[in-house]
Amino acid sequence: GWASAALACLMKPLAAPFLPLLAVATWHRSGWSGLARGAVGGLLTSLAVYLPFIATGRGKLAFTRLTSDLNAMPYTSLNAHNLWWLLAPWRSTEQPLFAGISPTVIGLLLFALAYLLILVYVLSRVGLAPSPAQSQAAGEEIWFLAWAWVAFSFFFLSTHMHENHLLAMIPASILLAGKGRPWRHFAIGIGVAVRINMAVHDWYLSRLW
Repeated sequence: GWASAALACLMKPLAAPFLPLLAVATWHRSGWSGLARGAVGGLLTSLAVYLPFIATGRGKLAFTRLTSDLNAMPYTSLNAHNLWWLLAPWRSTEQPLFAGISPTVIGLLLFALAYLLILVYVLSRVGLAPSPAQSQAAGEEIWFLAWAWVAFSFFFLSTHMHENHLLAMIPASILLAGKGRPWRHFAIGIGVAVRINMAVHDWYLSRLW
């Protein structure tokens, strides 16, 4: 799992917000030793990917290219129908809104608060101490639901979002769909919401379809 997470982050840094949730899930199910093994696995995977670049003297260039994508389009909302689309779409993320605070900082603070609430809720369900038995008793759906919440909170509250970034909710909803009828309804609702979000991105193209 940590190797997959490392590969996801190396493809696009937008996978990074899911790492804290993965860390909490790993710690709760496997303790500190499991978390350490996961972290080492992620680091070794990253090193293996970067070795060809390091060997040819392009390690720094490859890393800079990856991280520079974060601010390639520094706008509040890039056709993502979220909070910033309602408040100030296509506005510079570095232009202060009030008291010298930029939309980027506001978005990150809101997302951090939402993340904290998600983790508090999850730990209230599975327990505050590492326990594979409690984690299993609570069911996998609590972790899949937390994944969906993180994806939605990141999309809805953060700046720099494109309309397609809501797609991160789809895998979580598919995993939840196998946990019973209510979760299948939830997955269908997520699919409809994502479809609408994508369709209204380009109304002319949607009418052609």
